[in-house]
Amino acid sequence: MSETPILACDIFAMTSDQRARHAALAQRFRDEARLEELPDGYAFVFEPDEERALELAEFMALERRCCPFLHLAVEFLPSGGPLRLRLTGAPGVKPFLVHELGLTQETQV
Repeated sequence: MSETPILACDIFAMTSDQRARHAALAQRFRDEARLEELPDGYAFVFEPDEERALELAEFMALERRCCPFLHLAVEFLPSGGPLRLRLTGAPGVKPFLVHELGLTQETQV
């Protein structure tokens, strides 16, 4: 029998500099991306850009420190399509993300 993952962030997993960088990246992503609702989470969709891909990788490395229960993935869609940052997980992750990301009806696609 598998355990139910604990859906809680570890606020001590990052240094203050890492938390500041994580918060800055998260805010930019919320401001610049189109949000897609997924059955088990959300995806942030961006125009294709190599620098953005590196920032997404940096964000994921920081995010997994504080939220190890999340499934994080960056997708490079074919034919020069957009980049997608997927944040998904076990049951309960989606409402957690709504709360943590401050999503409202207007921000959800």
